[in-house]
Amino acid sequence: MPGPTLSVLCMAFDEVEGLRAALASARPIADELLVVSTGGSDVVARVATEFDANLIDHAWDDDFSAPLNAGLDRASCRWVLRLDTDETLLPLPGQELHGLLQREDVLLYSVRREEFHGQDLPPVEMLVHRMWRADLGIRYRGRYHEHFHEQIAHLSDETGLRVADSPMRLVHRGHDRGRRESKLQRGTRIMELELRERPGQLYYEIELGRTWTALGDPRGRSLLEQALTRTLQAEHSPIPPTVVAGPLLEHCLRSWDLSGEERERLERLAHRWFPKSLPLLDLIATRAFTGEEWERAAALFERMVRLAEVREYDASTPFSPRLLGDGPLLHVAVCHHRLANWTSAERCYRKLLDLYPDHPSGVANLKVLLEQKTATVQPAPPRSAKHRPHGRRR
Repeated sequence: MPGPTLSVLCMAFDEVEGLRAALASARPIADELLVVSTGGSDVVARVATEFDANLIDHAWDDDFSAPLNAGLDRASCRWVLRLDTDETLLPLPGQELHGLLQREDVLLYSVRREEFHGQDLPPVEMLVHRMWRADLGIRYRGRYHEHFHEQIAHLSDETGLRVADSPMRLVHRGHDRGRRESKLQRGTRIMELELRERPGQLYYEIELGRTWTALGDPRGRSLLEQALTRTLQAEHSPIPPTVVAGPLLEHCLRSWDLSGEERERLERLAHRWFPKSLPLLDLIATRAFTGEEWERAAALFERMVRLAEVREYDASTPFSPRLLGDGPLLHVAVCHHRLANWTSAERCYRKLLDLYPDHPSGVANLKVLLEQKTATVQPAPPRSAKHRPHGRRR
């Protein structure tokens, strides 16, 4: 009989109901369940016992990597899957999972995580690294936003094994706006400690700068300026110096008063390093739209629409679900309307109304367009010319 193949690892402080839901979703596919308790909670211990999970106690010390690594040290299966207590695993046929675990050419699998932001907004899919070979010594690093990017790249080069997509899916329902500020303050404290212990990490400089900025701390701007200077030292490289260079470029383009030359420089980097990033495409397209560069704006918004339709957008970092909504398609229609490309504009308006039948700008603009076509006169600016693009922060 073959030995165990998949360990599922959860870390919990006192999130009892979330832990119970996570373990229930994983139990059908797990050969081993591991629960790391960072709060010494008797209730967490009882839930672990309820699911026959191995319990590992690890005192909390402002470090997310340490308890997770303690759990990984106890994993006895060939593969390990990490699951957070605000996530549940969607069912996967056993035969399909067996095929994944039997592959010899894969080091790590990406899992699609559905992010829910509200009832009226579509879910956003993110790719997260959550299932990997447990026998290769992969361990997390970093006190906050724990990761193993560098180790995975090194192991892939060394072993010839690769990172692959998987059909596995998680549902994440952990967005709690009421706790946002407290979470940011906690993150600030831990990232400051991380950088004191290991200074010079560009990843954490960017993340700390963004967090300080979100909290209104003036140190955020100064740290992000330093991080941007370091990032631009790699501008001739085909790949970014860190995975969070995209959010840095997005912040600078959105929030800073840049000269035309500075903005064009950052936009070129955005196109080269993150050609499928919806937030960056939206920022650049919106600037072209505002500047009445209709052809350029139409091409950029059309790219956003295509990426969303085929689900090929960059799913490595979070973004507003509104970028998957009506905004990009409406703007494509408006651009064609402004350019007097009546056939293209009408097609876009009708497509918009097929998706959103009562869309007010779509209904009003299509009516104007049809009247203009019937009268065979030069089109007037559509009513949505003042429409504020979806996805922009308010």
